[in-house]
This record gives sequence, structure tokens and C-alpha cells, in this order.
Amino acid sequence: MVTYVPTDFGGEPETALSHAYTQVPTASPDDLIVTTLERMRGRRFDSAGAVAVLDRDRLVGVATIEQMFAADNGATLRDVMD
Repeated sequence: MVTYVPTDFGGEPETALSHAYTQVPTASPDDLIVTTLERMRGRRFDSAGAVAVLDRDRLVGVATIEQMFAADNGATLRDVMD
């Protein structure tokens, strides 16, 4: 599941909150890396250097693109996420 995380951060100028990315790729821990990368293809994100790994709506990890490209065939996000 690659989705957009809807937020309404706003924040005061020059605060960390004002620089938060809201459109990032997300997936579940047991999603195959190859499937996640295929779902990302052809879509635009504010930042796509990492995938937010969610269990339902809770962030449980982050998998960088570098980790995903280096993974063995058949690996899941759970295998590479921090």
C-alpha cells in the first residue's frame, strides 16, 4: 500500500513543522520490497528517499531507498527497515 499521509501541519515559518513533508510513500512491514517499488513508480511525492513503514496508522519503521535496492529478492520492508 503506497499512500499519501494526509496532514494539515502548517506551522510557523522557520520551524521544523513548517518544513515537514506530507506526501511520502508508505507501506506495511510485510509488503515485498519489489511490490512497494512498483507501486511507487509513476507517482510524485514530496520526498521519496525513504518509505514510512506503517502498521495500520502507526509508524513502526523507515526503509531507505538504498536499503531497499540492496535487499535480497523476496525481502520485505520488515527485513530492511530501521
